[in-house]
Amino acid sequence: MPVSLPVWTKIGYLQSHFATLKTQAFTSIITTFMQLN
Repeated sequence: MPVSLPVWTKIGYLQSHFATLKTQAFTSIITTFMQLN
């Protein structure tokens, strides 16, 4: 199936991209929380 490889590549890219966004959001939340205290 020629379609499967691009689809899996896209899914893997989206997962890693969202993981990076989640990490950045979590870091900024922790930083803000520390500054408030």
